[in-house]
Amino acid sequence: MILNANKHKNVSSHETASKHESVSRHTGGYILVATIWVLAFLGIAAASIAQWYGKSLQLAGNRVDASNGGIAELSTRATLLYKIATADIGRAGVFLSPAADEESVISGFARIRAGRADLIFDGVAYQGYGFTRFAIQDESGLYGIVPQATGRTQALLAQHGVDYREAEVMAARLADYVDADDLVSINGAEARDYRSRGLPPPRNRRLESPHELQAVMGWSEHRDLWADNAFANRVSLSWAGMPNSATAPEDVLLRMRGATPERVAGLIAQRHGSDEVDDEVNSWIRDLVANNEFGSTPRPSLGLRMRFWHEGEGQLREYAVKFTPGNQAPAPWIIENNYRQPLPKGYLSETARTAQLPDFVL
Repeated sequence: MILNANKHKNVSSHETASKHESVSRHTGGYILVATIWVLAFLGIAAASIAQWYGKSLQLAGNRVDASNGGIAELSTRATLLYKIATADIGRAGVFLSPAADEESVISGFARIRAGRADLIFDGVAYQGYGFTRFAIQDESGLYGIVPQATGRTQALLAQHGVDYREAEVMAARLADYVDADDLVSINGAEARDYRSRGLPPPRNRRLESPHELQAVMGWSEHRDLWADNAFANRVSLSWAGMPNSATAPEDVLLRMRGATPERVAGLIAQRHGSDEVDDEVNSWIRDLVANNEFGSTPRPSLGLRMRFWHEGEGQLREYAVKFTPGNQAPAPWIIENNYRQPLPKGYLSETARTAQLPDFVL
């Protein structure tokens, strides 16, 4: 009996030990799994924190880049405004350095200098401070639109692919859009016609930007005119003459009678420093001027379009600036309006002709 009791006691002790060992194994397994999950959560949390920190650094870096880019753009704009308002003017642009001798002449309110200017106002891209790019277009280098001169507007629209009859209607509607009365001209349209189509009524004032032309009834329907802002970049509402041969941009030059890519490239090269004189190009320009298809003025107009963008961006900021030399106005220049627009294909970084300007420093 004692042996049996001892036997049972030993069996019971063995079973108890086995149970403890089993519980210990299970407990250890639970702890291991829990530890793995805790480590996994800590790893995920660490990765999330690292990702958040990386994004925060990237956003901070982007803000710094944007801030530096904004400072570079404002510095470029301020330098250009000061230079244009105070430096000698040439036939196609402005000189950035003082005259070495007395080849300058005084003409009215401005010093008009002979020779090739440093900065040409024909819309070609230049490099400013940092990654800033800019271009300046003289308003007199563009086709001038005078709303009341309907025949001229009609001819210009026809030149840009609009049916001649439709161009006549569009020209009449433009004249009605800007005049101060509600009288409908032949082929024109006034407020009641706009209301019948659910359109905003005419402004009855001078347009401030070529982009406003799309508000004239029927003008926005000709999509080809507005693709890549092409028509708006070729016309001026503050200039009444034919394009100035010294500052007409490439896009305008290519639409002139007798234009070829080679002639246009030759003319632009001469403007921007080429020493080669192309007699064929000069003869072509003289013929256009003689036939009043090109204008020829001793200097750019007082109205300029100044465009600024950063390398790699898809938009630019355009300023319409009117310079007011002398004591005729309270400021040497007036920024009449500014707005953002898509970056034209010609200004994309891979295609732009970008030049480093001499003496372009604050």
